[in-house]
Amino acid sequence: MVDRPILCLVPVKNEEWILDRFIRCARLWADKIVMLDQGSEDSTRKIATSYKEVLYRDVGEMEYNEGVFRRLLIETARDYSRESIMVAIDADEALSSGISEASVIKRIRTLEPGTGFSFMLTNIDPEYTGYWEQREPTVAGFVDDGSAYEANWISTPRFPLAGKPVVPIPEVRLLHFQYTDWARMESKQRWYKVKERINEPGASAIRIYRRYTHMYRQIANMKPLDPGLFAMYESAGIDMRSMRPSAYWWDRRTLEAMKTSGLPLRAFLFLDVVPPGDPGDPEIGKMGKAAWGRLVRWYLRATTMAYPARWVRVFDKLLRLVEPRARRRATRTRALHRKARQA
Repeated sequence: MVDRPILCLVPVKNEEWILDRFIRCARLWADKIVMLDQGSEDSTRKIATSYKEVLYRDVGEMEYNEGVFRRLLIETARDYSRESIMVAIDADEALSSGISEASVIKRIRTLEPGTGFSFMLTNIDPEYTGYWEQREPTVAGFVDDGSAYEANWISTPRFPLAGKPVVPIPEVRLLHFQYTDWARMESKQRWYKVKERINEPGASAIRIYRRYTHMYRQIANMKPLDPGLFAMYESAGIDMRSMRPSAYWWDRRTLEAMKTSGLPLRAFLFLDVVPPGDPGDPEIGKMGKAAWGRLVRWYLRATTMAYPARWVRVFDKLLRLVEPRARRRATRTRALHRKARQA
């Protein structure tokens, strides 16, 4: 059996709010932390390069594409070792204390190349007292077999796992801290909604909006958080229950994306993506105040907790009847914009 190094793969961009804690946690179980930076503008580089366990690479600013970025991350890890056990997690995630158990590490090390392994994703609430789980385990580990990786631009698998076995690791949870900073999370979700609208201009804005509201329903039905999930880290002197203040850089990117997308601003009317306060742009401010859009956004927010009840889905379907004309115009406008760039 090859004594494969355990590599922690992490993509980053402006993660100073949590990065120091992430590294201190990951180095307790990983042999090396492979970090790929998308041109951070904060102190991410400074934090990352201060730890000898981190293999840091900055690829600079690039168009958002999860598939491309995860492929680059895997290739960077393979440059370090062609025979490794990879664990791909985000900077706002950590493995629970169960990863310190010798039996767990032994089981992972005996898996055959080409095998994935999974953990239950555990979303932690802002008070660090409760959690809710994702329905299906997240495949965040892979015994590398050199397979090529290809995926879409968003919601991608973390490894090339098509047709390959996946082994659950029930003793370990994948702790997710995104929701502990609720305002930052909402800022990030606004950006995701805009990017989906740009990349899928023919899709329904109503459906895009609904994809990003599950957390409001989940946080109302949480389970008590087991403090033992943090035990390994807290015994090492790591503070797992507070966070550095975060700059919400997503808001600026959201406004920039809307203005440069080639779509008319009305394409974003229903998405509720204008950040709180003065956006600093008269056109976006006018779009945000449009009566029809305000009415639809009020309805969407008001029915968040009731969705997906049948009566809400019926109303959603009726609302989508007013979208096709705007969607066709948005698609045509984007096509013209693309042709102008290519000319």
